[in-house]
Amino acid sequence: MAAPAPAAAPPEEPVPIERYAAVASELAEKGAVRSKVLSAHDLDEPTWRKAERRFRDALERELKRGERALRERFDDAYVNAWERRHPDRFGALQYARLLGAERRGTLTLEIADQGLDASLGMRLKRVWQRRAAASAALAEQIERALAAL
Repeated sequence: MAAPAPAAAPPEEPVPIERYAAVASELAEKGAVRSKVLSAHDLDEPTWRKAERRFRDALERELKRGERALRERFDDAYVNAWERRHPDRFGALQYARLLGAERRGTLTLEIADQGLDASLGMRLKRVWQRRAAASAALAEQIERALAAL
């Protein structure tokens, strides 16, 4: 008797979380035309809607479990894509301003004062918090900026 054929590898995810986040970041831009953004990323509407549902549900399930790995991957990719489109728009000084505002209880106002959408502002805050935790040099730069405010 012949050995069974190996199981076929699962199909590759057509829209991995990083790609989903990058496209979502672009779609959130003021004036973005959904059909043009999707087309530029070689995506059609049904594929995009399926990815939206999949990741919205996955992120919600993760949140309910008290986990955050998928959200962190999403946030990192979203922010990286945004930063590529807006170089030098947000850095250590802007993050320090968010930290100062958070300590004063005015974070929402500071996000708005920086001209950021609320959800983008919170993503930037989370990503930069992780970046600062991973880099002593960046953490020191942020502390200097915070002290100068």
